[in-house]
Amino acid sequence: MGLDGTPSSSPENQSPRPKPAGLILRLPRPDDEESLFALQSAYEKEEVLPKNAVFNPAACRFNIQRILSREHLLVAELDGQVVGKINTSAESFTRYQIGGVYVRPDCRRLGIGARMATAFIQSMLTRGKALTLFVKKRNIAASKVYRKTGFNVLEDYRITYY
Repeated sequence: MGLDGTPSSSPENQSPRPKPAGLILRLPRPDDEESLFALQSAYEKEEVLPKNAVFNPAACRFNIQRILSREHLLVAELDGQVVGKINTSAESFTRYQIGGVYVRPDCRRLGIGARMATAFIQSMLTRGKALTLFVKKRNIAASKVYRKTGFNVLEDYRITYY
């Protein structure tokens, strides 16, 4: 999916539900690394690894440290706990690729992902580049959020593992 212009929605328009009390969207702090590692681990297991692949904690730790040092990242905090994250995963001359969008399962369906994505998208577009992301067809909730913020399907893709 791609977005070349201004998002079509604000966080308030993403969901009819009220903002969860205590929700804070912020930049990461140094003391967030362990919480972000837990989210990244869950994200990789749920969204990245092929079926029957073995999770590698050391590689995941490296990934989150790389994201913290090189990428743009927004954290969702609820009641003092890090419950979600969204980050860039690549950058070209004209685009940022969004990746690693994850909300803890016990905090889903509260509008956190929509608010987090909208805030991050708005922030990234102010940097003068378009945005791209990949979303699985079966992830209907994420597809709805991205379409509401103005993303369009560019084309289908298939990942083949050997």
